[in-house]
Parts: sequence; structure tokens; C-alpha cells
Amino acid sequence: MKIAILLISVFCFQQSAPFKPNDQFAINLDFQFKTRYVNSSVVEVGGNEPRSTTGGVLPYLILNVNVLKLEAGEIRVRVEDSRGQVVFSRKAENGMIAKLDLGFTDDIKDGVSSRQYEVNFVSKEKTTLSRILIAFEADGTYLVNGEKRGKI
Repeated sequence: MKIAILLISVFCFQQSAPFKPNDQFAINLDFQFKTRYVNSSVVEVGGNEPRSTTGGVLPYLILNVNVLKLEAGEIRVRVEDSRGQVVFSRKAENGMIAKLDLGFTDDIKDGVSSRQYEVNFVSKEKTTLSRILIAFEADGTYLVNGEKRGKI
């Protein structure tokens, strides 16, 4: 019984890594216009809301995360989306740029592609020392570490 209480308390009080200070990184949005082709052989089933599947030239978002300063022990940058997939993983260096290909802005707003990305700065022991949380809301609001930065 004591072991169960101890395990529950450990999992309940686990703290996630602190946010990286704003002066140690910069995030730039790179908008491009790319042609989106409609696949006529795919049929979408389910969902009550109609979804636009128009083709043509649409805005496409690439996010550049510039690491200005690393803290002691941060040796790797690892980026995961909200689905748990690793989208970027490299050795950390001052001045490095993590280029994240996020896709069409309509897909981000509709939730077709991931709306949340977590940039983790990892130690040699594979523990997260600091992190940057990048999120997009359904209306296109763009947040970094919970702070509103604009709209896409």
C-alpha cells in the first residue's frame, strides 16, 4: 500500500522542464506559396463539418527556430509534434537553426496536421533541461510558451 501511494505521488507531482528564456531563442515564420493538388481518388468519411479540399496556390508555413544561447549541459535539440512523432533531432550548437516544415496553414488551422510542437533541449543523460512550446489555435493564433505572438 505504501509503495502504491509513493508511486502515485511521484507521478502526480512530476514537473515538466522549464520554458527556455525568450532571449535564448528566436522563432521566424517563413510563409511560402505552394501548389496544393487535390487527390480525387481519396474519399473522406465521417465528420459533420464540411472541409475545404480546394487545390491551387495556398500559403505554406516553415518555422525556423534559431538557438541563440545554450545552457550548460544542453547537447541535443529534439522536436516532437502533438502526436509524439520526432520531426527534428540534431546536436545542439549556438546559432543553429531548426527548420520545421509545418505544411499548409489551412491544414494547421483545421487540425489535419499537428497544432503543437515541443522543442526539447536534452542533456547527455537524455533528460529534458528546458523546452519551447509552440502552439496554433483553430483561429490561427500562434503561441510560444503560452504567450501570444500573432496569427498565421
